[in-house]
Amino acid sequence: MKCPNCDSQCSDEALFCQYCGLGLADEDDLHAEDLPEARLKTLINRTDEFFLSHPEEGIQIIRKLGEGAMGVVYEANDLDLDRRVAVKVLPYGKTSDPVAVERFQREAKVAAALQHPNIVAIHNIGTMDKVHYFTMALLEGGSLESRIAQGLEWREAVRIVSLLAGALDYAHRRNVIHRDIKPGNIMFDAQETPILVDFGIARALDQASLTATQAMLGTPYYLSPEQATGGTLGPATDLYSLGAVFFQMLTGSVLFQADNPMGVIFKHVKDLPQPPSAIKPNLPKKLDEIVLRLLAKSPQERYADGAALGSVLHTSFPELFGSVPHPAQMETSTWNDMEMVSNENTVDRDSFKHAMLMAETEVTGTRPEPASRRGDAASPERTKNPWGLWLAFGGFLVLAAFFFYFQKSISAEPAPEPDPVSTEEAQRQRLLWRQEVERVFAGLEWAEVPGGSFKMGSRVMLKKDEMHIHRVTISPFSMTRTEITQDLWEAVMGNNPACRRGARLPVENVSWLEIQEFLAKLNEVVGLDLRLPTEAEWEYAAKAGTKGLFSGGVFQTTPRKYAWYLENSEGRIREVGKRDPNAWGLYDMLGNVWEWCGDYYDPEYYKESPLSDPKGPESGNQRVIRGGAWNTPASVARSANRSSYAPEKADCAIGFRLVRVAKPATQP
Repeated sequence: MKCPNCDSQCSDEALFCQYCGLGLADEDDLHAEDLPEARLKTLINRTDEFFLSHPEEGIQIIRKLGEGAMGVVYEANDLDLDRRVAVKVLPYGKTSDPVAVERFQREAKVAAALQHPNIVAIHNIGTMDKVHYFTMALLEGGSLESRIAQGLEWREAVRIVSLLAGALDYAHRRNVIHRDIKPGNIMFDAQETPILVDFGIARALDQASLTATQAMLGTPYYLSPEQATGGTLGPATDLYSLGAVFFQMLTGSVLFQADNPMGVIFKHVKDLPQPPSAIKPNLPKKLDEIVLRLLAKSPQERYADGAALGSVLHTSFPELFGSVPHPAQMETSTWNDMEMVSNENTVDRDSFKHAMLMAETEVTGTRPEPASRRGDAASPERTKNPWGLWLAFGGFLVLAAFFFYFQKSISAEPAPEPDPVSTEEAQRQRLLWRQEVERVFAGLEWAEVPGGSFKMGSRVMLKKDEMHIHRVTISPFSMTRTEITQDLWEAVMGNNPACRRGARLPVENVSWLEIQEFLAKLNEVVGLDLRLPTEAEWEYAAKAGTKGLFSGGVFQTTPRKYAWYLENSEGRIREVGKRDPNAWGLYDMLGNVWEWCGDYYDPEYYKESPLSDPKGPESGNQRVIRGGAWNTPASVARSANRSSYAPEKADCAIGFRLVRVAKPATQP
């Protein structure tokens, strides 16, 4: 079909135009299975009455477990086999609907053909007085939906997803795609094993697919972009939905939210997912990479199959999938043979760390932080007899006594008079430091950013924090053409905190607060008022007078020409200035590393922003970061994309660049 708004050619099954966003499906189509509440209740009550009155059919209902328009599920006794089962029944009123009957029967038949420990086992299928039903394994552990509501620990989420990835890989290799992966379709048995259920809209890959609206029988929160646009479905479709579920497990929030189902669907196609750590900062960064790859808009950019996903999870988090053998259980070694104390009596590393902390407590009077707050995991090993504990305690006493004596002996001595030679040497070293800072600083290249006005924000991705487009006027300023590199940081601060070292690599792993210390020292030497850019200055410079989604680009292109990001960085940070500059001569405004801005972050700030040179909110808990990084998808590297981070924290993918502001002339 052709879009009536932009005349673009769209799939006949598309729910909206992928080019201009015009809705092509009626809102009612998105709720095709919804029934008026009173009508649905009547149908379910009639179904209850039938099964409660037919124990002679071999099924004795115990209680109802759940209900909906497409099925009622009961706990029951299978009288023939003398076991408890779950019974799913197609409600009265649906028996005359051939599509509903076909879907119901397919659910049972498809699942019955799949014999996998993480796919529900189907026992029997039948019809009683025109009522369709099937029996299956009783899953007593509840649904993933309820567990997410209670809160999931990230390690448990990884375990669950790794098992579901195996189940999907098994199904896909047998030519079956599920097409409705969501928390409500993931149940648990009594042994805490996650089980995939409800193959009602599953299809063999070589069969004609249902229409997009038929595929929308469930919630749109986990719908893949290709389902929304009527594209070709495949294994990657299920992996996207699993990625949306994974995101919710890690963060407690659905991937996208909107006022109506169409808005949610639109976001799956056009909006960019934020990394889970943007919501839960303590999550391992590796999870961001895994989840964002699952949620890639293009199926070709996702993992090849469930097996690949499972392999990445096992490789990234080996400690979750099997314990490392205790040294005493490993092959013999020369070192173990030479040990004078057996492994049973050795003090493990965590015990020694604890003794050190306790010693510090005695000396300094400070209380060591609990392991749960420090982020340290409790040691899984326990000593086999009390000698290990005594050794740890003895170590603590020795250390405490030593530190106490050492501190006392120091404090008892009067402070020495300054050595004139030492003072002269310190002055010489400080002079050398200033000269080195000036030398490296002189190598910085600056771009002159002209003053002007621009439209700040974007509605393209429907992100609430950037949708309020407003015109802002910016005064002229100078900005470093590249991100600040490690050589300047090391010259000023005398250290290099970067995760990957290199003089011409951006300095990263520095917090916003540490940058303020860096600026104070640098400004003292060079006599300027250098600072971080405001968020408005940053976006103005990134757009460089263009209207595209990417600096120097347009919406239909990726920022490959201008940026390093997940799909082209080969998993590592790159030297500055190796991609094309934007129209104002600025390199790497997008990608490579996120860039700190001076502003506090407020998702509602655009609604009250001043029209000229806005400086951001007056207070907040987070500071703005912009531009995406080497480990974020290309879709994140947008000039209007907003994100934030705690100012006291640092990350291997966050750096910065500087703005130069001339000091006002002093009055005579």
